[in-house]
Amino acid sequence: MVDSEGVLRITHESFADFLIDEAACPSRFCIRLEDEEHRLTLACLRTMKTGLRFNICNLESSYLLNTEVVDMEKRIEQNIPSHLRYASFYWANHLSACRFDDVVLELLQDLMEKQFLFWLEVMSVTKRMNVVAHMLSLLIAWMEVRFVCDQFDK
Repeated sequence: MVDSEGVLRITHESFADFLIDEAACPSRFCIRLEDEEHRLTLACLRTMKTGLRFNICNLESSYLLNTEVVDMEKRIEQNIPSHLRYASFYWANHLSACRFDDVVLELLQDLMEKQFLFWLEVMSVTKRMNVVAHMLSLLIAWMEVRFVCDQFDK
């Protein structure tokens, strides 16, 4: 189906199933989910590395609650681009389906050591604090599985 903007949209679920089935789909079209999750994880972590910063919404005071900032939605739109919001909201979901990689590990370490509070600020101003604990539990589970597998390989 072609939508009003001239973009081809495939809406039947069986087509997506076909694209990820290595036995049915020709290799040049086949999508390996693990590879794509790895790419998305790297993209999210790199986006946050370059985009997160202190006081991202340029608030004049840290004494006000987010709900007390009159133009908070406008500030979010102006200062947190959609790709940075996506990266901040979904990096852990992609990570949980991602294979271990030294580059991923290095970017995660950078996020946790240098930008953790900046990420929390984005989650806070966008009213997503309710998912932070779950995201961190996904990170911990990913690290535990990778650590156990690493120990097995030795």
